[in-house]
Amino acid sequence: MARRIGHGPEEDLALEEDLAPEEALAPEKERIFSDLRHVSKQERDAGAWAMMVRKAHPSDLDAIERIESKVFEGDRLSRRSLRHFVTATTALMLVLVFQDRVLGYSLVGFRKGSARARLYSIALDPTEQGHGLGRLLLGASERAAKAHGAAFMRLEVRADNAGAIALYRQNGYRIFGRYEQYYEDGGEAIRFEKALATESHPS
Repeated sequence: MARRIGHGPEEDLALEEDLAPEEALAPEKERIFSDLRHVSKQERDAGAWAMMVRKAHPSDLDAIERIESKVFEGDRLSRRSLRHFVTATTALMLVLVFQDRVLGYSLVGFRKGSARARLYSIALDPTEQGHGLGRLLLGASERAAKAHGAAFMRLEVRADNAGAIALYRQNGYRIFGRYEQYYEDGGEAIRFEKALATESHPS
């Protein structure tokens, strides 16, 4: 199940700081391949699964908007906002791509002078659910936020979205608060946070 995290009012997303250099957001095909255990080594070596996470391009806008419309009945980002976040130097929008087809996207926000990034939105095409791709996109978003200098990732999720809550718990997020009447329909949000731990490398 694709998940939407975030708040109705789009101005609530504070994006005040320039992003890290483009090279810090390099495609993550090899990391994704290593996580897709149902893909054979032969397929990986042959590039049959040409899948990667990269920064969104303006040419991705139509696909991102289609995913937004399929996944969210309310609290949608408008096309104007999506266009802004795709091109803005102060927003980090990532897309999960398979053979040039956009399967999902995420949007991460930053506050100037803060070590906390915010995962504002994450969505996966409903036809691509059930293969662990949401987890992969979440992990890529965390690594990109850490490359930008963030030490923590925060997010909000609907209190009745059991699948998303399980995903975040399984990936190291902890509850630290709630917002009542947070979404357009008055739904409650649970606030999660995760420390973006430094990866250790063998000596």
